[in-house]
Amino acid sequence: MELLKHEYSKFYPKRESWLYKKEETWYKEVHIFDENVEPIDMIMLQKYIDQYDWICKPSSLQFENGVMAYEMPDYSHGKNLLEVPYEQQLGHLNELITIFQTAFCFCTDSVFMHNDFRAHNIFIIDGHVKLIDLDSFRWIKREYYPNWVHSTINDLTGMFNLNSL
Repeated sequence: MELLKHEYSKFYPKRESWLYKKEETWYKEVHIFDENVEPIDMIMLQKYIDQYDWICKPSSLQFENGVMAYEMPDYSHGKNLLEVPYEQQLGHLNELITIFQTAFCFCTDSVFMHNDFRAHNIFIIDGHVKLIDLDSFRWIKREYYPNWVHSTINDLTGMFNLNSL
């Protein structure tokens, strides 16, 4: 296995992660050190993964004693959202808005959302959006969700490549 990325974050939640590349897969292990963090709801995450095609489906997924580990296909053959032409980025923005709407309707109490919904975690595979970084799914209160969506869309579109116009 080749180590692609190692991170240690002192910010909430405090965690350390390793991302490895195997022959045809990526393997990620995340250690969460903050006792105040709600553990990742693995049952809900698995339901989400099974129900929606826009999440990169892992071949293995586990969470025990504050450690999340998962393996997924290598999506580096696809393109990152920022690597496709501007016109396609706008088309994928429609898919992203559908993802936000679908997430809002998934549950009535809170919204299960991707806490690191940034361009580096969005790949275009076979012409469609796929999210990676499964350890970033968290609950957010419904009343905070619209503001999160607005700021996320502003951040994403601010990175779109206007040079191709």
